[in-house]
Amino acid sequence: MLANLLSRNVHRLGKSSKLSYRCQSNERKLFPNDHDSIYMLSECPGPKSNILLEEITKLQNPGAVNFFVDYEMSHGNFIVDADGNRLLDMFMQISSVTLGYNHPAIIEAITDPKNASFFVNRPDLSTFPPSNFQNRLVNTLMSVAPCGLNEVSQTECGAGANESAVKQIFMRGVAGNENSETDRNKPDHQGSILSFANAFHGRLFTVLSTTHTSPIHKLDLPAFDWPIADFPQLQYPLDEHVVENKKEE
Repeated sequence: MLANLLSRNVHRLGKSSKLSYRCQSNERKLFPNDHDSIYMLSECPGPKSNILLEEITKLQNPGAVNFFVDYEMSHGNFIVDADGNRLLDMFMQISSVTLGYNHPAIIEAITDPKNASFFVNRPDLSTFPPSNFQNRLVNTLMSVAPCGLNEVSQTECGAGANESAVKQIFMRGVAGNENSETDRNKPDHQGSILSFANAFHGRLFTVLSTTHTSPIHKLDLPAFDWPIADFPQLQYPLDEHVVENKKEE
């Protein structure tokens, strides 16, 4: 992560060093409170993050934690950690903060009283959808749906979307027998999903069998014996490596 690389460089300057980089752009800010510079007060993770890490270790395994974040102070593309270090988040965490930190439009939607009952009650949309659910879908997701895609289902994350897609592929592609013993883990048909080496499709149980980025992601867990293909490693610019890329493909 860029944050980790930057923090290591700052650490070389010394714990008391301060680094500031100010953007020179005159473009109008998309976020009213957006920061315009990187500013480091300590190494990263800093002393406050390290204390918090010791505390959270008593409750759960924090092996993936990079540092603790002050989300109230994070705006736009800048993430601020518990020690006040301000970093440019090039990847927006795991590409999950797609519109930036504390986007005004999202804050407005979250705090809109018309949406309060939806968030508070967290309805089971498959069995007890709210009466205005169809209008919500039409005015949001379906308003930006690609041409020809007329149906939509909701999931909470990318891994969940992939997991649902795998299920739908099998349901649509193979006619099952409702009188089978699938409830006893005896499948009524055999099928597989082809995935590529070095691919990442999430860490839920099914899609882990299509994820091949690191052994640690799948250690100790059973997996489906599905086929894996190598993905062409192309060289860029494409027009300067036509021969090499054609051979690779």
